[in-house]
This record gives sequence, structure tokens and C-alpha cells, in this order.
Amino acid sequence: MSRGITFDHSKGKVNRAGNRLGAGTASAEDLAIIENWRAAHNYVLNTFQATLRTRTRTLKVRSPVQRIKRLNTIKGKLKRFPKMKLARMHDIVGCRVIFEDIASLNEFRLAFNKSRFEHKRKQTKSNSGELGDAYNYINNPKESGYRGIHDVFEYKAKQSGVGKSAGGSRWNGLLVEIQYRTNVQHAWATAVEICDTYTENHGKFSNAPDEYLEYFQLASEILARSHEGLTSCLPNESNKSLVRKFSTLESTHGMLKTLRGIRPSEANFESQKHTLLIYKDDSDTVEVIAFNSFKNAVSEYFRLERETEDDIVLVAADDSESVRFGFKNYFSDAREFVSLIDQGLDLLDE
Repeated sequence: MSRGITFDHSKGKVNRAGNRLGAGTASAEDLAIIENWRAAHNYVLNTFQATLRTRTRTLKVRSPVQRIKRLNTIKGKLKRFPKMKLARMHDIVGCRVIFEDIASLNEFRLAFNKSRFEHKRKQTKSNSGELGDAYNYINNPKESGYRGIHDVFEYKAKQSGVGKSAGGSRWNGLLVEIQYRTNVQHAWATAVEICDTYTENHGKFSNAPDEYLEYFQLASEILARSHEGLTSCLPNESNKSLVRKFSTLESTHGMLKTLRGIRPSEANFESQKHTLLIYKDDSDTVEVIAFNSFKNAVSEYFRLERETEDDIVLVAADDSESVRFGFKNYFSDAREFVSLIDQGLDLLDE
């Protein structure tokens, strides 16, 4: 028998619970339905992570990391998009793979999408490329400056031959997001997350003051040009203008200075199959709890979400260093972003 938590409710029931969550009227029963829906995705998540891990083992790539989407993030998304249906939200679970450069990322993604599996990639092909550009935020950066590529797959169990999944069909139709970033793009995204935590600006959701958003737009453009030979969300700005505007905002708000002064967490933890990262707002520290059992981990995850206001996420990777690297924001580690920006400003100011 296949191992994993199955979903016990119809998608209609999941959607109705999601509607009430977004409206702020979710009952305890609704939350239980949503918890079951999230937990059931772990089987699919593990399947994709295993495939990614096998394919990246001989490459200069960090071990893929995975996570189950946080309840507050789901709630915020449903609130912002009232017509969205929870059962079709494509990033309830996701795997992240981080590459040294764009060429390595593109080569791996192309090969992965040509794999002989039965899972269906959701984005349709486009005239601009074989894989389509629906979630290609490197070719088409977000207005915020976010760059990376997301592929969404619909799980389908293999029905025959090598790798046949006995019983796996009960998870057919669940969605998983594969997220590809370079080290440079990951450093930028990490810095945004850390600044969101320390300033409560929520820049990645475009709710922040204009100057805060502009700061990270400029940072994204500086990093893209100086380290990857690309442009980001401000392609028409000159190099001199980028440096001048960024320096002006830095002198006023000192966000880079703030990031320099944040000491990364040295929290030690043993590598286990599943890891809870708990960011303590009252002390700006991270607590790490590791589990061998997914059922125990997800049970504690949901309990803490119900009982605390802390920022919590359930993640998994092959080793503790991959967890620390893949989720740098929880460990307040913006050192690479600071270094890359310093180098970028020098390069563009020549």
C-alpha cells in the first residue's frame, strides 16, 4: 500500500472551507479540512523531490528543498483573490532548486521537462519557447523585482512498467510547484523576506511604501546586470541612475546597513526527514524542531499554527545545511545579498 495521508473530503468541500478562510469566517471544521488537504499533498511532494534529488546528485546544485505552504500565506492569497479556489491553488506544496548560474538552471529545467513521467505540466506552450513563459520570471521579471522560474505539475501515478505506483492514483490531480532560482536570485528573495520580518513591510506582496518597493526593484536590477548579464524590472534605467537612486534610498533608510548588522542565527539541529522552522517574533530568533515522522511533524505544525502567532513553516531536505541555505530568511542570513550588492554597485559605477 502507498504510504501517505490521503485527502478525506471532496474538492467542493475544500473550496468552501477555503472561501470561508479567505473571508475570515473559517470554523474549526473548516481548518481541519484545510489541514487535511495540505497534509495530503506530502505524498506528491516527496515523489517530486526524490526525482529532483536523483537528477541533481551529480550537479553543482544544493539538495532540493521542499515546503508546505503556511496557513497565513494561504489565507492572505485567498483574501487578495476572492475568486481563487483552494483546490486549484498550485503552490500548496513546492520544491526549490538553486543553481550557480542561468545556463545551469535552463539546461536542467529543459531536461527535467522532457522526463518520461506521466505528470502533466500545467503551463501551455507558447510561441516564445518550448516550455512556455507563464511563470518564467527571469524572462519576464515581476514588477517587484522577483526573478526565478516556476513550473506547475499535476500528479499522475504511473500505471505500468518500471516505477509503477501501486495505490498512487489516489493522489492523482494534486498540484506541486517546482521553483528554480540562481544563487543571485535566491539572495535577493532572502533579503526581501528578512526585511519584511524586521520592518513588517511585506514588500513581496506589494503592500509596502513606495520607497521600500523601489529599493528592492533597484537591488534586483543591480544584481541582474552586474552578476548575470540580464535586466530585471527596470530595464530602461542607466547604470549610473541605478547606483545613484539606490545610494540615495540607502542613505535615507539604511536597509543595507540594517542587513549588515543582523547576525545570522547559529541554531544547530540534526538532519532529519522533516523540519519545523519557527521564527520567534518576540526575540528575532529561530527555533528548529526535527522529526523523522511526517505525521508527527505535520501534527505539531498544525498545532503551533493554531496556538501561536509565530512564523512557522514545515520543510524538508537531505541535510541541515540544505535547509539552512534554502530557507536563509528564517536564519536571518542576508550576507550573500549584502556582498553581491556591494560588488554590483562597484561594477556598475565604473
